Amino acid sequence: MIRVQDPHNIEAEKAFLGTVLQEPQTISRASRLVRPADFFEERHAFIWQAMLDLDRAGLPLDLVTLSDRLNGSLTDVGGAAYLIQLQHIPLSALNLDTYAAIIRKYARLRRLINGAGRIVRLAHRAGTNVDVMDEALALAESTLLALVKEERLGPVAPLGVLVRHYLERAKDQPANLGLSTGIEPLDALCGCLQAGDLVLLAGEPGTFKTALALRIAQGVGLAGGKVALFSLESSSEQVVQRLLAGEAGLDARCLRIGDVESAWPALLAAGERLAELNLHLDDTPGLLVTELRSKARWLHYLWGLDLIIVNYLQLLRNSQRQESRAEELAATCRALKALARELHLPLLAVFRFDSLANNRAVELESDLIWLCERRGGCLLLTQTRWRDGPAGTSIELEMYERADQATTGSSLAGPTDQPPHPGPAGMRGAK
Repeated sequence: MIRVQDPHNIEAEKAFLGTVLQEPQTISRASRLVRPADFFEERHAFIWQAMLDLDRAGLPLDLVTLSDRLNGSLTDVGGAAYLIQLQHIPLSALNLDTYAAIIRKYARLRRLINGAGRIVRLAHRAGTNVDVMDEALALAESTLLALVKEERLGPVAPLGVLVRHYLERAKDQPANLGLSTGIEPLDALCGCLQAGDLVLLAGEPGTFKTALALRIAQGVGLAGGKVALFSLESSSEQVVQRLLAGEAGLDARCLRIGDVESAWPALLAAGERLAELNLHLDDTPGLLVTELRSKARWLHYLWGLDLIIVNYLQLLRNSQRQESRAEELAATCRALKALARELHLPLLAVFRFDSLANNRAVELESDLIWLCERRGGCLLLTQTRWRDGPAGTSIELEMYERADQATTGSSLAGPTDQPPHPGPAGMRGAK
């Protein structure tokens, strides 16, 4: 009689372990995806447990430390040669969740088979011993309930665990619970940018929206942060022109018409400063939301992003057609919000007023809305929506030519004495 082997996928197990070995920084996320008991091969369970032990002990993860942690079990898992083999499998950390999902799927199937086998054996016994009936039913119920809970409640965590994690982070990094924009009054207005938030920089054309978005990008970059800017409105060359002009204190028109001879030393110095920033530009026109998501994931994997900026939201295309423009924009906002949560970073999207319905459609999907109005050479910025606090406060920002004046906050005024500005219809800060 041929024995049917329990369902499993050895290649997925190898890929999962190999990914963590190749990219040790992924272990924090990986530890929440798979348990040692989920592996079919016993040696893979041993290897994964050793990796987890190293992480909990705060020790680095590499071939040397892993071999040492396995110690007497190293020969049982195939020796150092097997670990080296795992480390050299061509893989991508972007597929870690996929590998984990495959491992969990087969682990649940095996648990279902094992539980069903025990239930069948008890049911046969119940035929000759009625007292066993209740035991068989209880086992069936508990087995199925455990599998359903594991499938449906995977991301659920006890509040106590979440509170402890937050307090530990607040104690270790009290000033780093948000991402600074580099503009002090703006940080004071919203308590810095929060991971997972969708922030809309909204206004009519010509209200300094793009200028402020670029200054925020520079402010984050000057502090060592890494920014991805998706410029659907302007080419990378045009963005570079604006950045160079602002940094060098020049009129951007000089660069567009090629009148740069007298300003060449200032441009070179500005270029050297800008080149130090971790700012990545993508100017693909007509970008699909799915394409942006894929590129953002890759950039985050390669460099570890701190902020994503999209300029501007209406130029993003949705692969799924909606019945109205308002529904399409709302779907785009939901996708961007989901991306911000997935990558655990803030996402800033420039939004140009479209129509009353469209404005309202995107409002409810956002966490924070900054309404921009031009007052001569100043920008009046009103926080018309803040999911975590009061709305209606305004600040006035002087838009100097030199970008470093804004990023240091020297060109910015505090909250104005003007009453809260409601903004155009559809951006009135709904709660």
